[in-house]
Amino acid sequence: MGKFGYFVTPNGDRIIGTLETVEARANFEDFGSIELHDDGSVELYYDGSDIFYDSMRTQEDRQGRMLYLDEHGATWTQDQLTFVEN
Repeated sequence: MGKFGYFVTPNGDRIIGTLETVEARANFEDFGSIELHDDGSVELYYDGSDIFYDSMRTQEDRQGRMLYLDEHGATWTQDQLTFVEN
């Protein structure tokens, strides 16, 4: 059986999760919610998003190591962290 605990960074911050990417769709408010300006630029008006949770993937660095996030949003790999047992 494994050990239970948590990771901390070299400066003592706790790791709160992993860095993930997920596909999503920003929904337009309704038909007519795209404004085309005379100069060709476009302004879009949104009304919420749909997140496709089945597409969620944990991010890795170039060496294939999982990326963890600390409470300030900094990314770390496991070899940089210290495991603290409960």
